[in-house]
Amino acid sequence: MLLSNQLYVFVLTGSVLLSIFSSLGTTSNIKEDQVLEENLTWPIAQAYVTSGNLLRTFKEWKNSSDLFHNVSYQRVAGTLSQKKKLLTIGLSSIQGRYLMSTLQSVYNASSKGELRYFTVLVHLSDPDSNSLKQMIININRLFALQIQAGQLLVIHTPLVPYHTLRSLRTNISESLVSPVLFKQIVDYAFLMNFATNLSNYFLLMEDNIHCSPNFITNIKRALMIWEGRPWVIMEFSKLGFTGKLCHSSDLPHLASFFLYYQSMSPEKLFPSFYKMLAQKNAIQFSPSLFHPIDFSVHEDNFSSKKPFHEVSSLKPKDEFQERDFGKPDNPPAFIYTDMQIFKDYLPEKAYSLEEDFFWALDPMEGNHLTVILKEPTKIRRVQVVTGSEDDLVFLLRGKVELGYNPNENNKDCVRYILLGTLQNGKFDHKMLSEEMENRASCLKLVVTTTQDDWIVIKHIKIWAA
Repeated sequence: MLLSNQLYVFVLTGSVLLSIFSSLGTTSNIKEDQVLEENLTWPIAQAYVTSGNLLRTFKEWKNSSDLFHNVSYQRVAGTLSQKKKLLTIGLSSIQGRYLMSTLQSVYNASSKGELRYFTVLVHLSDPDSNSLKQMIININRLFALQIQAGQLLVIHTPLVPYHTLRSLRTNISESLVSPVLFKQIVDYAFLMNFATNLSNYFLLMEDNIHCSPNFITNIKRALMIWEGRPWVIMEFSKLGFTGKLCHSSDLPHLASFFLYYQSMSPEKLFPSFYKMLAQKNAIQFSPSLFHPIDFSVHEDNFSSKKPFHEVSSLKPKDEFQERDFGKPDNPPAFIYTDMQIFKDYLPEKAYSLEEDFFWALDPMEGNHLTVILKEPTKIRRVQVVTGSEDDLVFLLRGKVELGYNPNENNKDCVRYILLGTLQNGKFDHKMLSEEMENRASCLKLVVTTTQDDWIVIKHIKIWAA
């Protein structure tokens, strides 16, 4: 038992050096034939093992995993397999707007031979009981064959103690992510905890993803290439949680890490975790196996009683349709940026509701485009779109923050919360009621990866309450 505790403490001490890691710049891609270099920080980390403060922090982090013992999981579709499979594909979904399309894509992209290697595990966390019930009915009807074959398992976690979990964090002075993003992180933590003993490996996905054909075979090939070499996280996509592959044996620690380091945005959670476990660089494979879904399923298909294999394919749609919210308001505001402006394509044009855009050159990590509202405003929805019509020159990685309490010169805000990250150059966020309780004064788009290219920010739209 003492040896186990010392090992955990040894792992956790790597977090002391996370700030050092982050200062070294972005992680580099590793080629398939490149072996991980030895992490030289581990001998240094040993010096901290006997630290009283660190040991206390470790005990708090370790005790956070005890919360999983009190979680009640309900299986609402499918049964547990008697035999461990190679892979569990895990998804968490709140409202399930694109969930059916994502599941359809997973199975359509897999051959009969590939289907026997994996099970899809879906965690439904919609707080609305009527919506949840309808989603369960749809899944059971449309994917009856997959459920019967043991290829789909659906769970629900009622009465999740979000308020209790909100109190677990490494530094009480650190700002928290938004309630919506926090709920998403917690839901994924419970998903991963449930999946611990289902398979040898675990692949995390979001519920709005289109899969490349035979993605399972590509993942198996990567596992063969890296067999016998140390790794913690493999990445098969650059989209948020999607495409992250890990050993199932690491899931309890990763799930606890999600709960405890809740001030981190998703793009930092995984790098911080694998660096703590001595994986120095990102292990990324290209081309990406997963892409943002830009289709919708015919509503009459999913309202019908057709079985899954008879449901028609997807049709194109406007990803950012405004049917439910009307036209954006874009209240009067001042616009500031520290990005290099190209000619007269000014940052104000990104906030204009006219057909115009802001053109920036070589954005660097930390650069921003900030909207300072002239009057504090309750916001219902935020939308950011970068790139051209043919999906070129978009911002590769960025995050969107909502700010409160303008500073003295009214050029920034004192406090920000993270709303989320861009996916494929786009961001669309609809506020929950708790996010609309306070009036916001700032909206900030932040560049999170240096990009040696010019970018186009087509528009930033705000819907006021």
